[in-house]
Amino acid sequence: MMNQTLTSVAALTAAILIAGTAGTAIAAGGAKTTFERSKPHVNVLQAQPEQRKATRHKTPGGLTAKPFVDLEPKAKYPVGALPGAPMSGFCGPNQGGGVAKYVTVGVKNNGTKPGGTFINRVTFPDALPAERVQEDPYQNSGPGFGTAYIGFKIPASAWKNGKAKFVIKVDAKLDVKETKENNNIATGYCVEPAS
Repeated sequence: MMNQTLTSVAALTAAILIAGTAGTAIAAGGAKTTFERSKPHVNVLQAQPEQRKATRHKTPGGLTAKPFVDLEPKAKYPVGALPGAPMSGFCGPNQGGGVAKYVTVGVKNNGTKPGGTFINRVTFPDALPAERVQEDPYQNSGPGFGTAYIGFKIPASAWKNGKAKFVIKVDAKLDVKETKENNNIATGYCVEPAS
């Protein structure tokens, strides 16, 4: 009798295991229950805005890249032996000697179409509140290097310990739809000339 009971239990267990591998089990009362198998996890990486490829569209002559705008700040001067010194990077000019008088900002458009008019902003974090933020419109944002530079006067109150910190933001009010917005900012400081 004991062997017969064990055989029945073994047979029932085998039946449940077989039904389980098929995705179906018999519940009490004879009803069938279906179990969902979990799907394997898949990593789906979304392209960051700067990694997106230019979209293409059909024209009568074939496929061409869709025109786009990509603005970034452009320094007027090469960086010299002392980065941030007058006539270095964004800092200058200083005719007559002394510290830089302006943060001079141009705009480079890495895209293939003009961006139109937009606002450039330079913030001097250490300056007095009334002198901290300066804005000026930029009107030439055609493809290639910016052809016009705008000088933002460095307030006297911006100078702390021989440095004037600045933050440049091109298209500060997001008037231009760009393929990338994360390259619109440049930070740095101007320094007193080396003695």
